[in-house]
Amino acid sequence: MRIIKTLLRNLHRYVFLLMACAFLLTWFYYIATELPAKKKVAVYINAPEVRSRALEAELEKSLPERIKAIRVHPFAYDIMGVGLPAEADILIMTGSDIEHCFELLMPLEDAPEGAFIKDGIAYGAPFCGCGEFIGFADGEDHYICFAKSSVHTGKYDNAAFEVARILLDLKEGNHED
Repeated sequence: MRIIKTLLRNLHRYVFLLMACAFLLTWFYYIATELPAKKKVAVYINAPEVRSRALEAELEKSLPERIKAIRVHPFAYDIMGVGLPAEADILIMTGSDIEHCFELLMPLEDAPEGAFIKDGIAYGAPFCGCGEFIGFADGEDHYICFAKSSVHTGKYDNAAFEVARILLDLKEGNHED
């Protein structure tokens, strides 16, 4: 009887200890499995329907050198508030979204036909979607853009451009395994 009373009296301590252990294990797992930004390309897509895991699997069939993983995240710019996700390399979003954050996007050197242009500078290439992976809402054009803060858009690391090319090939149905 005394053992049961002692257990009940200290129950809050046991629950706290159990919660602390669960938190620490989760945190250690995250630290051990999360790749640094230089080893992954992050693609953010503003669309109502994104099959993230299936698109990741398709993109990872043709990984650029130096890259260990491609992460695809659905997002809504208007929910994010000011700014873009800090780890974004490639963004697929609408023209109205670009209007609000074009200063955070990398200008394109060669403007393709149909590019999103603001003040004479191209910020996004037209993107119609990968039908089986991304479902866009009707009515507004979407563009593929690159974040200025990306570590994969420089002179020595162009992995974001390689992944964008794969995305465009998927869209056009030209992708080969």
